[in-house]
Amino acid sequence: MAADVRRAIAHIHRRLHREEWPLRLRRQALERAGRLLTEQLSAGTKALRIGPKLDRGTDVGPLISEAEARRVEEWV
Repeated sequence: MAADVRRAIAHIHRRLHREEWPLRLRRQALERAGRLLTEQLSAGTKALRIGPKLDRGTDVGPLISEAEARRVEEWV
């Protein structure tokens, strides 16, 4: 997913600079793209189902150890 996001951002930058838009419009377009990306990531995260690891309806289950929990905390 990170690679997809990087490609999307690179595409937006190329388009904005190729079109030679005024700086104000480029900034507004980038801010809007950022808001849309944040909204979509947030909605996708909220839609994840949290539950027991063995439940087929679960998207996100518990961590398997304290070490894994610390590792995740480092990411955040």
